[in-house]
Order: sequence, then structure tokens, then C-alpha cells
Amino acid sequence: MRTYIIDWGKDAIGARYALVQAKSLRQAWLDIDCAIGEPENIKPLRIPKSLMDIRYLEIESPKDPIEGCLIKELNF
Repeated sequence: MRTYIIDWGKDAIGARYALVQAKSLRQAWLDIDCAIGEPENIKPLRIPKSLMDIRYLEIESPKDPIEGCLIKELNF
């Protein structure tokens, strides 16, 4: 299983971003489309290494992350 990030778009009714686990990107699209609706985009979740050499991602959007990056900074 891999983890994928879903972008529901800027006009999303709920959260803009969500995570799903599936065996493949194709399966992630099928699962989400059938269960919830059509997202704007789905991509594998790749968390870049921080200055402290860890893969850390803050989900909320504070002014400055404690370490790593913010979800909105991912190259999505």
C-alpha cells in the first residue's frame, strides 16, 4: 500500500486535502471517485527531507513550521 494525497480543489466543501492508501494510483482514483466523488488531483505523497534530515510534514498551516515543510508547499 502507498499513501496518496488528494486535492479537492480550492472550492472544496470540506477539507481541501486528504490522504488515501491504495495499491496503485489507478486504484486510489477508482476508490475515491466511486466512494466520494471526483477530486481535482491525486498524487503519491512524497515528503521532502527537512534541514534536520527527516521527512516531516505539518498538515495545518501555521505561519512557520517547527520543522520540515507545510502541506501547501508540496510540489502538487
